[in-house]
Amino acid sequence: MQHIRHVLDAHPASGDPARGPRREAGMPRPHGLRTTAPLIALLALAAVLLLALAPAALAAPPGPTMDLTQLGAALQSGPLDGYLLTTMSGTTPEKIPLQVQSLVEYSDGTLILFEASGPVIDKLGGIAAGMSGSPVYVTVGGSDYLVGALSYGDIFTRGGTGLATPIEYMSAIETTYPVGAAGAHTAATPQPGAYKLTTPVATDTGAVRKVVIAKSVAAGQQLSSSSDQPVVAPLGIIEIGGARPGSKAYDRVAAKFASTGMLVRPASGDGTWAGAPTPSLEPGSPCAILFSQGAVWVGAAGTVTYVDGASAMIFGHPFDQLGAIDAAFTGGYVDGAWPSNIEPYKLIAPRDVKGTCVQDRAWGVEAHLGGAPSLFPVHTTVHYDGRSIDDSSAVDQWLFTSQAYPELPADIASELAYRLIDQSGLPGSVTTRTTVVVSDSTGSYTVQRDDLWSDSYDVSYDVGSDAATALDGLSANPDGTLAPHIDSVTVQADISSAQRSARIAAVDLPEGLHTGANRIVVSYYAYGSSTLQTLTATLDVPAGMPLTGRLSVTPGSYTEDDFMDLTFAARATRGATAAPETLAEVVADLNAAPRNSDLVVSYSAGGDDALAEVGATSDNASVTVPTDYVFSEPFYASATLVTLKAQQRAVNYGGSVHVSGFVDSSSDVPVDIYRRETSQADPVLVTTVTAHAVQGRAVFSAVVPRMRRTADILAVASAGDGTVAGRAKVRVAVRAQVRLSGGAPLSIRVRPATSGTAVVQRKSGGRWVDFRSARIVDGAGTVRLPAGTWTVRARFPGNADCASGMSQPVTVTVH
Repeated sequence: MQHIRHVLDAHPASGDPARGPRREAGMPRPHGLRTTAPLIALLALAAVLLLALAPAALAAPPGPTMDLTQLGAALQSGPLDGYLLTTMSGTTPEKIPLQVQSLVEYSDGTLILFEASGPVIDKLGGIAAGMSGSPVYVTVGGSDYLVGALSYGDIFTRGGTGLATPIEYMSAIETTYPVGAAGAHTAATPQPGAYKLTTPVATDTGAVRKVVIAKSVAAGQQLSSSSDQPVVAPLGIIEIGGARPGSKAYDRVAAKFASTGMLVRPASGDGTWAGAPTPSLEPGSPCAILFSQGAVWVGAAGTVTYVDGASAMIFGHPFDQLGAIDAAFTGGYVDGAWPSNIEPYKLIAPRDVKGTCVQDRAWGVEAHLGGAPSLFPVHTTVHYDGRSIDDSSAVDQWLFTSQAYPELPADIASELAYRLIDQSGLPGSVTTRTTVVVSDSTGSYTVQRDDLWSDSYDVSYDVGSDAATALDGLSANPDGTLAPHIDSVTVQADISSAQRSARIAAVDLPEGLHTGANRIVVSYYAYGSSTLQTLTATLDVPAGMPLTGRLSVTPGSYTEDDFMDLTFAARATRGATAAPETLAEVVADLNAAPRNSDLVVSYSAGGDDALAEVGATSDNASVTVPTDYVFSEPFYASATLVTLKAQQRAVNYGGSVHVSGFVDSSSDVPVDIYRRETSQADPVLVTTVTAHAVQGRAVFSAVVPRMRRTADILAVASAGDGTVAGRAKVRVAVRAQVRLSGGAPLSIRVRPATSGTAVVQRKSGGRWVDFRSARIVDGAGTVRLPAGTWTVRARFPGNADCASGMSQPVTVTVH
């Protein structure tokens, strides 16, 4: 699926000082880079805001806490021992010893520098992705105080050095943004950069004098670190479950979320948990945000920092700082941890839904316990080679309404197809039926698209393409007047290994371009066949439209490949002054868009000057032609204007006609002159002349001899580079030659040898009056006259072969 509006594209780039790096909440992160310089700046700003907003009754984590002022004072006496709570297996948190060593000051805030240690850290190789949100405690005077949440870790650095978000920054989210409400950010996310510590901190591997914050794990891997300058990045981990790494769908989803700065990993577990519920959440419990549930799911895993009544704070950094959100919040189960000197991470599987994530802010994510997100069903059925897959999943409505990731259902359908074919790529074709039911306050509407796809590499990804286009188009709201709600998405697909593609070989206008109905002949080769095939379309060109312009034959697949073309083309034609579209109109636009296997034949008239000259009201004519193939390339050519006139519109039998005309060309052009009698299927070449260029037009003339039947005279200027053959025609009638002979009976001969009824007239009183009629067959007939002497003549009224003709009078005597 090409031309997708990325989730993160809607936000400032990670280097934007107002936002800082993006990161995904809660999945195992690579060993190393795990922070962003903006974090510290944000923390300071958040702290100031918190103090300004925090009366005694404000929400706060249960148990004793220590704020930055208190922690800074305690650190005056040296590093503080403590621990972090996190779950390394199953659902039970455990303590990992650490030492808080310093506060790292940024322009916008403060982070807490610590070093974790012990067997878990030694085995893992460092702090693991998925630990983000783990509460950090210090022990002072025999009491444990919650000071923050682990949020950033190191890469390429031995030991467990990391950074924690101060707890007051996280608790401020609860007070600044009431559940479900939107509001201003408390602070900006820390910006990437190198930050010097006011006082060097001694660690097991040496004194740390500077901390480098990278915007993502991938970015951090490109940076060098040392014992005195660790590189840190977000510790969240994005999980993609049920999708195979390497498939287009997996790569697309991973690319969308990788820009958050968090580690993206294939996940364990199922996106819909039907087993026993996990224990009630507590500090250190594994957890996850789920944006989709079912066979294919996407989420972010991490750790609970604290639970405050009906709220829980997690991660210690944003998922993507999206503001108010509506996503499933689940318990988690740690299957294990993957040790690495570069990027250790936890294997966290989502479990039962505990509530709804409602805020994604600079210093963490807030969940409301007991709530339920708004979901819509996604049903996918795929058949291939006698096997099938039938899946029912669910996707967060918020992803659609916020335009964060409206196309996720399409990627789910594509991944299921990839799973069914069970190979890295399947050349072939697929027929799809995509149904999206959407509603608003005015009612319910259905987008339904039946389509054909053909791909020489892999058709599995095409299964979801129409769903992506429809959802992308429905989510767009340029005028801010739409409030659509997705009720359901259904994708049905039949995959075949037979390719159903074709390529256009030529396009012809057999009668030239003219106003009215134009016959268009498209010649093509179907995949696997060397036989040239043709299809015919009729294109109506309105009267008065200029006949110089461009002819195009565009595969519907070219429109499908461009979301803007398919989704917004109809909107563009309405004009800037039109009223905002209704949901019903958006759905109608999507349903009317060409199918992937259609050919759109269109003619666009030459520029505005040409239109004005003839007073035309339209500059485009088009027709959509259904086919059985997906065409690979469009055809574009200029229509060549040719004019033709005859010196005489009717000539005697056997006579000649002089024709002349011009070709709209500034250079000499060969012109073939054809004659096609009414009884002929194909024209016959009479002569070839040269149209000589004179003042921007090429002028020609020719003589067509021996006209024996009424015929169309055609002038054809051959196709050139980027032009189709130009044609013009004029009809020249041939007058019938009629002769009389004999007397009893009277013989009638008509040339051309045609059939019909001749009328014999006699002269009476100076006038000619009808006397007898005679049946003419193949140019001959007879008639009997009564006895007497008669002056007669024969008139043949004409037909498709000839115009009317009259014989010379003859006088006959009949005894």
